[in-house]
Amino acid sequence: MRMYRPNLMLCFLFLVLISPLDAYSQIPTDAFLAMEEAGSAYINDPAQTPGSISAANLFNNLDWYTVIDFRTENAYLAGHIPGAYHSTLATLIDDLSHGIPSDKPYLLAGYTGQVANQAKIAMELLGYNEVSCLLFGMSAWNASLDYWSPHCADNLVNPETENQNDQLTVHDYPDLQGDPETIVEVRVAEMLAAGFKGLSYEQIAQHPDDYFVINYFGEADYLGQGSSGAPGHIPGAFQYTPYASLGLGQMLNNIPTNQPVVVYGWTGQHSTQVVAYLNMLGYDAYSLKFGANSLFYSDLMAHRWSPGAMNDFPLEQGSNIAAVPSSQQALVEVLGNHPNPFNPATTISYRLNAPGRTSLRIYDLSGRLIRNLLNGQELSAGVHESTWQGKNDAGQAVPSGVYLYRLEAGNHGQSRRLMLLK
Repeated sequence: MRMYRPNLMLCFLFLVLISPLDAYSQIPTDAFLAMEEAGSAYINDPAQTPGSISAANLFNNLDWYTVIDFRTENAYLAGHIPGAYHSTLATLIDDLSHGIPSDKPYLLAGYTGQVANQAKIAMELLGYNEVSCLLFGMSAWNASLDYWSPHCADNLVNPETENQNDQLTVHDYPDLQGDPETIVEVRVAEMLAAGFKGLSYEQIAQHPDDYFVINYFGEADYLGQGSSGAPGHIPGAFQYTPYASLGLGQMLNNIPTNQPVVVYGWTGQHSTQVVAYLNMLGYDAYSLKFGANSLFYSDLMAHRWSPGAMNDFPLEQGSNIAAVPSSQQALVEVLGNHPNPFNPATTISYRLNAPGRTSLRIYDLSGRLIRNLLNGQELSAGVHESTWQGKNDAGQAVPSGVYLYRLEAGNHGQSRRLMLLK
């Protein structure tokens, strides 16, 4: 995924010129533009988000994936998907760099799929490709782990069917500060450190006027006229169309910065990604836990948790935490780079457990090759070091930012991140 494009401010000014002048209440900061550029490219892409696969699909193709489990450590130890690794939102970045293999697509799982979706958008924006979530989480993998059924309810007794969008007004964007070159990595780390931000409908209903509520499904369902069975929406909620409403020139500037924002969809899985994006932009956003399934579950004819979705797939006990399979250890092992962040140079250390032809390459977060440090050289077994001077293959200095380095030997490889700060 390409995170940045040049002249972000010029791009924004072009939008202003072709749009009504009162559509923009302020010129956003460069940091906000860079974060919006990366986040909206992902959140407005239906091929990327929410990006879930079923438990049956995973079971039939388990060898294709590296599975990461985001439940508590005790729950993980008691029984997890065979071969799964354990992580948390707070430790995810370090776990990906120091233990969880990178040779397969990632499959993220939690109790219900909501926390896993927060991890998914973080990984996607950091440049990890092929990241999916387990639909309905571990509740769908094994019936003994059902966390969904107790939370399906009909809490919204009198849904509203009138469109409230004519009440929308224009607001200032959050005053997001930081280096546009590194703002995505910084905000992703801060979003993960803050943990899952969710509210129940019971909490919202106690003080409904305190929240700016976004209904994140199509207009027909919002009005109670769609085919999914939704009888309407939370009173006072505004309708935001998925994949078409959360970017510049859309409806982003209709979101206030002076009150909490609550986003809800069908299950809470998709809305968790939207909420993560809004928080990275500087809004105070929360996902409605379990979405429409907690509001009018009995009416739903689609997007509905069903006990029939539960399976009896096997569970493995014990720990796979920070363990790298022996096949990964057979030939290469990245030991890290120092210093990190760095300027002007960093030294990458690695171990070969057997002699072999070795490649070490630097990539940007879009996957573009920046520098060949090693290109198939024959190296002996043991610890080696290579230094990168922050330049591309043409000898030109590269800009500040996060880069990936990948070590490969034989059929084995490992990748890590490094950050250049000028």
